[in-house]
Amino acid sequence: MKERILLCGGGGHAKTLIDLIRSLPAYELVGIADDALDLGQEVLGVPVLGSTRDLAQLRASGIRCAVNAVGGIGAPEVRWRVFERIIDAGFSQPALVHPSAIVEPTVVLADGVQILANSYVSSASSVGFGSLLNAGVILSHDNHVGRCVNLSPGATCGGDVAIGDFTQIG
Repeated sequence: MKERILLCGGGGHAKTLIDLIRSLPAYELVGIADDALDLGQEVLGVPVLGSTRDLAQLRASGIRCAVNAVGGIGAPEVRWRVFERIIDAGFSQPALVHPSAIVEPTVVLADGVQILANSYVSSASSVGFGSLLNAGVILSHDNHVGRCVNLSPGATCGGDVAIGDFTQIG
């Protein structure tokens, strides 16, 4: 049985995550919570079920997983506030890895991590809670990425790099 999952945010980053989630057989994408979109509106065929004020009600309806779909480029505090709302509502936040990404078996991924298409995360690396590795990101061996980090498309890090919390690269 597929895990029902909700997106929090319905903008540009949400469109990328819609395609990503649809490519993962473990999840059924049931809807979007967004403060700026109207109830019933659709984003790539996914209905808006309410706003972030409705997260507790959506959780009570049986949806157990949620994904932060706000990219927050240049403003990590915006992305972090969405994470806080998801946590407060009691959702689990799975790490999502695009099928074309390569993540070596010795890598540790925290909850809420998103690794997009054609990215590579090498051996003995770790990626902290809520970090986003956009399309084509390369992390070589022994990298340690903090929480709520945003690595823009094509960002590349050599071996043994430490990236602090709330950092944007690229």
